[in-house]
Amino acid sequence: MSTSPTRSRSPLRFLARVLIKFLMREGHYLKQKLLLQYVVNGPEDRLTIGHDADPNDTIFNTMSGRITIGNYTIFGHGCQVLTGTHPTAAFLAARKKHPLEGRDIVIGDGVWVGSGAIILGQVTIASHCVIAAASVVRRDCPEPGIYAGNPAALVRAIALPAEANDASIS
Repeated sequence: MSTSPTRSRSPLRFLARVLIKFLMREGHYLKQKLLLQYVVNGPEDRLTIGHDADPNDTIFNTMSGRITIGNYTIFGHGCQVLTGTHPTAAFLAARKKHPLEGRDIVIGDGVWVGSGAIILGQVTIASHCVIAAASVVRRDCPEPGIYAGNPAALVRAIALPAEANDASIS
């Protein structure tokens, strides 16, 4: 009986599969630290993540500005927060140049960014917003609400409870 190259039965492959299953167990330390780690493309000191925020496996591009994330903000899987841009009217090597500043992204407290969402600089997202999965944020989200689509638009406002109004919700 021949074994196809794609279905190798080597002991090393078996051990790797067992190790991955072990690491994926709920609450496992390495799952949180290794498998769900966010990535920063650009200067890391331009990224500020607030208290008890959960960036999961988001990609943060800080090449053209700063990214500030508020407290208790949650990101689904596969999100992208991108400050970078390139000149579309330029060609060849000139197109590789990008601005170094001015495309900052500010995400408020308690924001929920759904899986696969893309946030493009320069924008501000108000505290307590919900960005729907797979949405593309290209403009400010100035009030608490649910934003969806490409480009993301306000679908429904969110009424904040009285105790949220007492706290800082900038």
